[in-house]
Amino acid sequence: LKAHLEHREREITVKSLIMLEKRSPLKYIHHKLIKMKTGKARNDHRIDACIQMIEDYFEHNDWKNEFEKWFSAVHNKFYKNLTRHSLDLTPQETKICAFIKIGMRNKEISRLLHIDEPTVEAHRIHIRKKLQIDRKTNLSVYLSNL
Repeated sequence: LKAHLEHREREITVKSLIMLEKRSPLKYIHHKLIKMKTGKARNDHRIDACIQMIEDYFEHNDWKNEFEKWFSAVHNKFYKNLTRHSLDLTPQETKICAFIKIGMRNKEISRLLHIDEPTVEAHRIHIRKKLQIDRKTNLSVYLSNL
C-alpha cells in the first residue's frame, strides 16, 4: 500500500511538471507576441488573434484544477486534516503544503507557481509558524503524516 501511494505521488508530480513544460513554450510565445504588438505590428489583427487563442488555452486548460483532482484522489483527507491543524493557511500556502507532501522541492514549486524560490522558502517559514512546527521537525515528514 505504501509503495502504491508513493507511486501515485510520483505520478502526480510528473503530471504536474509535464503540464508545466507544455505551458512554457506558449508562455514564451505569448510574451513575444505582446512585445511585437507594442512595436511596428501594433495594428496587426493576426497577432491579436494569436494572443487571444493562447489566452483562451490558458483559461480553459488550468493545470491547477487538474492537480487538485489528482491530489485529492490520492490524498482525499489531506486538506481536511491540514485545516484541522491550522485555519490560518492561505490558499497559496495550502497548495505549497500539497506540493511538499508529494515530495516536490522548492525549485519545482517555484516553477509551478511562477514565484521565486526565496518566496517558496518564506511560505515554508509561515507554514511552520501557523502549524506550530519547530525547526527540528522535518516539514515534509510532518505533512506526509497528515
